[in-house]
Amino acid sequence: MTDSNQMTPDTSASDARRRLMAAAASLFATHGYAAVSIDQIAAAVGATKGLYYHHFKAKADVLAEIVSAARAEALNAASTALGAVAPDAPAEKRIAALAEGELTAALAAPEIHRVAAEANDLLAQERISPGFQPLADAATRDREALERLYQDAYREGVKTGRLEPLPPRFAVWLIRLPILAAAEWAATPEGARTPADRVAEAVARFAAKGLLETDLDD
Repeated sequence: MTDSNQMTPDTSASDARRRLMAAAASLFATHGYAAVSIDQIAAAVGATKGLYYHHFKAKADVLAEIVSAARAEALNAASTALGAVAPDAPAEKRIAALAEGELTAALAAPEIHRVAAEANDLLAQERISPGFQPLADAATRDREALERLYQDAYREGVKTGRLEPLPPRFAVWLIRLPILAAAEWAATPEGARTPADRVAEAVARFAAKGLLETDLDD
């Protein structure tokens, strides 16, 4: 029987690329980016190093695509969740929908989240090749688009007096901090035993209510 992760003569180019990305993500998440070689990535799917280079120019390129895909998925999940909320819903409900959508996407792929977090650290330390930058820029655009959705909902909440007035970017940082922390916790053995939907719902409520004006509850 052929391992479903191994390449065969019938493997399409798009499927080969997807499998290489999946193998790289798993290896990066387990061993760290620096410790993984292109040979290991190719071997994980029964491919040659030449086939890897047919799809990616360098190791940084596959990392960049993994991160870009993760950011795009988070943006899509959050946008879809927001679309299910009534346009005139209170700001905190819209923020909760965004948070739940974003976190649900992260919890569905914890390895990808760990890889994306490491990529951010590598970029900050300038320990990654320049080839990473173009796709990193695309991932940044998706992240900024996601943050704008939060900012729009937050500004509306401030305008209606429901949310505490703060600099919008700082407010979004406060909102998203528990989302990022929950995604990391979910990757632990204890976190993995907790149903993802319960984690996402709890964090979404916390993220949305944390900026409510205190006198609303008085």
